[in-house]
Amino acid sequence: MKRFVRTLALAGAIAGTLSTAAAAQAMEPGFDAAPARSNTAGFSLGVFLTGSAVRAEESDEIDSGPGGTVHLGYGINQNVSFFVRVTAAEMQPAESGGESYAMAHADLGARYSFASPAAALRPYVQAAITGRALSFDLGSEGNLEARGSGFTGAAGLEYFITPRMGLEASLSYSIGKFSEGRLGGGEWIDFEDDAFDAVSSRFDLGFSWHP
Repeated sequence: MKRFVRTLALAGAIAGTLSTAAAAQAMEPGFDAAPARSNTAGFSLGVFLTGSAVRAEESDEIDSGPGGTVHLGYGINQNVSFFVRVTAAEMQPAESGGESYAMAHADLGARYSFASPAAALRPYVQAAITGRALSFDLGSEGNLEARGSGFTGAAGLEYFITPRMGLEASLSYSIGKFSEGRLGGGEWIDFEDDAFDAVSSRFDLGFSWHP
């Protein structure tokens, strides 16, 4: 948890420094307003390749695997936007010989983009309420599933190749409990005292489009 907070604080400080430097340059005497090089207002669609990892809080083993992310957002202005984001990944257990399983994240959150439309590089931070799910294939017994909710914090960079097309990279950390489970598509059962904490992370790299 402390590492999570320190990482987000550092990312925010770096992004703030970049934004302040750009604003100071714009205020210099003789500085002409530059043409727009980016646009974060209005609708946006992002598609990303994702590397995911998850670790139960009382374990030292980290499972990881590849996947993909789809992002749909709406910017109310050039700095503030809201989004939904869905990630699916195929996870490989850290333990040798373990069977792969599926992990999904669904985020509902807000983003703050630094700098202005005059800048092609737009750092950002974001926060979201997150739902997470795990699914293990047990063969003839069906799937064993677990789900829960939590909180996600993230920092990223968006570089606009054109004012409406960006190359984007971000790192997200999610915390929370897996509190419910079911077997073979049956009824969801509350884990109660057996609910378990887990920390998951995602690294996204891909393209964003701002029509």
